[in-house]
Amino acid sequence: MYSITLTKNHTMKKPILFGLFLLITTFSSCSDEFNNKNFEGKEFILEYNTLKINRLEEGSVFYIEDIKIIHSKKIDSIVSENEILLPSYEYEIKILGPKSKRNIVKTNRVQLAKYLAKGLHKKGLKLKNLKLIDAEGKVTIESDRELKIKIPAKYPLILSEK
Repeated sequence: MYSITLTKNHTMKKPILFGLFLLITTFSSCSDEFNNKNFEGKEFILEYNTLKINRLEEGSVFYIEDIKIIHSKKIDSIVSENEILLPSYEYEIKILGPKSKRNIVKTNRVQLAKYLAKGLHKKGLKLKNLKLIDAEGKVTIESDRELKIKIPAKYPLILSEK
C-alpha cells in the first residue's frame, strides 16, 4: 500500500510523485490490451490495416464466435480444432534441400487474407466475393445468423459491416 506524505506547503515528495506516475502509466497501458471491440452482424468485410500490420506479433489474437484466430512465427505449428493459425508480421520459413536453412519473412494483408479465408472456410463459415481476397486482401463473411466478432483494440484489423 502506498502512502502520500504532504509537506507543510502541501506538495508531494518527488519519489512518491514519480511512483504514482509510473503506477498510473503502467495500468493505463495494460488495460488497453483488454479493451475489446465487439461486433455483431450477419455480413462483415475483414481486412488488415497495411499501416499497422507490423503490430502482429506472436500470440496476437481475435475471435469470430468461438473460433480463435492466433498469430505465430512458426506457421507449421499444430493448433486445436477451434483455432486458426496465421503468420505473425515476421515469421519463419524452412527451406529444405542440401543446404537447409531458415529465413524470416514479412507477411502482407493479401497473404493474411488468404490464410484467414482458408481457415474460416474449413470451419464452415460462408465466404463471399472471393476475388476481393486476392485483389485487395478483403475477406467477406456471410451468415444466416448473427456472428460475434471480438477484436482487441490494438489489433490491426479493419472490420466493416455490410
